[in-house]
Amino acid sequence: MNGVLSASKLMKASEVVKRCAEMRKSPAVNLANAQETWNYVNLQKRIFPEVRICDEDDFTVVHVLDGKIVFPQDWVEMEKKMNEVN
Repeated sequence: MNGVLSASKLMKASEVVKRCAEMRKSPAVNLANAQETWNYVNLQKRIFPEVRICDEDDFTVVHVLDGKIVFPQDWVEMEKKMNEVN
């Protein structure tokens, strides 16, 4: 799986160009298993407004929006349970 930066709001063309240039400097992140993916997502969601984790066929396997996991549904439930405990 690879980490992908995605814009969730309208941006000026100059902002898009800047973000694309930044992402070209960042290599794809290979995540070997669900635990690595969970850890990576929980770190990145604090930094970026939107995080998408895609598989090798570019299908979204995890989607985070505004710091909250929105897909897959079982991860949404797991995040809710963890927030209740904390």
